[in-house]
Amino acid sequence: MKLDMRDKKVCVFGLGKTGVSVARYFERVKQPFFVVDTRVNPPGMEEVNSLQQCKAIYESSLDKVDLNDCDYIVLSPGVDPRIKIIQKAKQFGVEVIGDIELFVNATTRKVVAITGSNGKSTVTDLTYRLLKAASLNAKIGGNFGVPALDYLPEDDADIYVLELSSFQLGTTKSLRADVATVLNVTEDHMDRYDGFEEYRQSKLSIYKNAKKKLFNADDLLTRPLTGHGFDAFSLQDRFAKYHLEETSDETCLVVDGAKLGDAKKLKLVGRHNWSNALVSLGIVNELEIKINEEVIKQLYEYSGLEHRFQLAHRTDKVDWVNDSKATNVGATLAAINGVNKNDYEKLILIAGGVAKGADLKPLKASLADKVDFLIVLGDDADLVAAQMDGDQKSKVNGLKQAVEKAAEVIDTYSDSCKTMVLLSPACASLDMFSNFEERGNKFVNYVKELAQ
Repeated sequence: MKLDMRDKKVCVFGLGKTGVSVARYFERVKQPFFVVDTRVNPPGMEEVNSLQQCKAIYESSLDKVDLNDCDYIVLSPGVDPRIKIIQKAKQFGVEVIGDIELFVNATTRKVVAITGSNGKSTVTDLTYRLLKAASLNAKIGGNFGVPALDYLPEDDADIYVLELSSFQLGTTKSLRADVATVLNVTEDHMDRYDGFEEYRQSKLSIYKNAKKKLFNADDLLTRPLTGHGFDAFSLQDRFAKYHLEETSDETCLVVDGAKLGDAKKLKLVGRHNWSNALVSLGIVNELEIKINEEVIKQLYEYSGLEHRFQLAHRTDKVDWVNDSKATNVGATLAAINGVNKNDYEKLILIAGGVAKGADLKPLKASLADKVDFLIVLGDDADLVAAQMDGDQKSKVNGLKQAVEKAAEVIDTYSDSCKTMVLLSPACASLDMFSNFEERGNKFVNYVKELAQ
């Protein structure tokens, strides 16, 4: 779809980070618009109200707002498109789009598009850094970092590396990525979808019209039943174009037949992060960019993102790991299963928060096989605790108490017992914290206080 908004009535629905970036973009390209937000004094309202192209802001009550005569509604990803006012506008023929639809219509540069239930921020960041190491003028954004529209209309990059959420993909029709990948698909955001398959299809839409497509051979939900032109990455399948080759001496990252080093020597911890490294290398290779010494050097120097299986503190006896970004079951499963029990005799898991209506039963097997003690907290603590049999678990009132309880359990282990304490909640944080970052930061601070 080619957008032409000249002389059109355009609504920006929902402010916050994305909505404000849309408003700033419209200001730069001299496109008149008005704003609707259901909240009183929404974030960014003061800035947007100062823009010349902003003709009106309607907040709080929508009773007097009529969107049916709009030409376009630019919907922020945080707004559920199923709400009545949006559905009614659609019935009147109003085009509902998102910021990424605006972006891909306006850019002339290459685009890498990355989605998945888990790991997409790490892969987006690592891919960006590898491309920079290859001397490309790469820019990073989308659902992670800078909103994509903040780069326009200058459009001076060689390539954009975009993390895209299912919400963003749901309002994007014109994406034609140079490389697109779905890392994994596990249940998430079920409060926004009419079932798991609708959520999955929103993720898989990233492949539509993509020049190169990478799927996860270890998660066949990432590959559509129809279509062609797909290549795979895998930790298990040695016939995948991008895979691991494990021997007693090393674990090689193999890219299109070439061995590029030992995964065990990466600063990225955990097997799920080896998969992230593989797909990032795969994206670079699919772009036909030489993986030179500088790219490999950057790969080995990369230590990951905060709150994503981040080593918070280490002693001779204990590694404390902050995986607060694990806000769904799939992310926590990846974290648990990424722990090598040959390296850690004991694994203590801290989990809980708001489960968002997700099915927690998939945790059962990994809790039984891998977790030696479970500490739960938050609104859905009891639901998480119910997934682990036996009495090696405890419910606490807060994160500080969780850290203290972990230390108490560790004291019962022998001095030679190597333990990992893993904060990987499998739940959202909004019952107790403003976001997962605050949750992770408090965990790190409590661990450091304990160590003093």
